[in-house]
Amino acid sequence: MNKFFVSTQKHLAFSVVLICLLLIASISIPVVGRWGSFRASGVELTVLVIWIAWVIHAGWMLSRQNRAHSGRVYLVAKIFGSILVSAVAIWVACLLGGVIGQTLRLHEVKAAVDAGLPEDCLKLLYNWPIKDDRIENYSSEYLKLPSSIRMLAPAYVSNDHLDDTNTPPNIGLCKNGWGGFALGIRVFQNDEAKNLKTGECLRVAPGVYIWWQDT
Repeated sequence: MNKFFVSTQKHLAFSVVLICLLLIASISIPVVGRWGSFRASGVELTVLVIWIAWVIHAGWMLSRQNRAHSGRVYLVAKIFGSILVSAVAIWVACLLGGVIGQTLRLHEVKAAVDAGLPEDCLKLLYNWPIKDDRIENYSSEYLKLPSSIRMLAPAYVSNDHLDDTNTPPNIGLCKNGWGGFALGIRVFQNDEAKNLKTGECLRVAPGVYIWWQDT
């Protein structure tokens, strides 16, 4: 069997493996980062490294196969075409991962609702245990919170009504935010989030919203 043919098949198989890893990692970016955390940064770096490795390997393979052609225009066109196709594939994979991530996020909140999140948050609202408006996830008070709240693993639990009485009473479970509430869940005393203009939200149950806002 032709050694060049065998070598080409091996390199082609390696290229396919890299592409599969690249697509899997690309799908994982929005899944891992579905709550806006920086945990997806490592996955993003992995995607970049795999993509660069694939581009270099694909360019080498195309150059090797292009020896029979006299000009370089054909080679350059194939390389740039491969890069464009791979970029589109990554984009589509990220879109798919986004749909999966949103589905998982919604499922997590619904599971907490089924575990009694609305009732537990209202009890906490009426019996706020500290003077500050936040219960950090490293505090002793956090360990005493109901399991329906802790199962969502918030960075902190807030009662914004303490500092801003114009805010409708609610318990906020911040999943992501530097110094403020950027993304998480808010449980309102009444189903009144639709009347607020401070953020975007997705209603999961009466009074329970997945919440986005600027910090």
